[in-house]
Amino acid sequence: MKKQYINYCIKLIFNIILVICGVLILFYAIYAKINPNNVPNFFGYKPYVILTDSMVPTLPVGSLVIDHAIDEGDPIPENTPITFKAELQGQEVFVTHYFRYIDQSDGYDRYMTQGESYGEGMYDTFEIHREDIVGTYAFHIPYL
Repeated sequence: MKKQYINYCIKLIFNIILVICGVLILFYAIYAKINPNNVPNFFGYKPYVILTDSMVPTLPVGSLVIDHAIDEGDPIPENTPITFKAELQGQEVFVTHYFRYIDQSDGYDRYMTQGESYGEGMYDTFEIHREDIVGTYAFHIPYL
């Protein structure tokens, strides 16, 4: 009898914790949808959702990407996926593409980025500068 009661209590506590986590994730998702520019980070990590097929097959559409926030002075290795702010059709959006190199031909640093599905030598037309980069790829959860 006592063992059944202990098992019942453990299951009840586990279910309560699970429901609380689910509610928190739901509130977080709603907040992120309403206010995408101010999504809070957790211990230096920030989530983003892949909405296009430009990084297929590495990052499938619908994947949850977790980025590590970077500081102004942190180096970014070439060929690393990064998330950056860009203007697309008059709206500010977050894009995750590969950072390839820094172009200094104009006298200032322009970060050249490229989607995985792009051909050799084809780069994004976005004007990406260091202040536009919000994080580097840490990991992803496909199709979430």
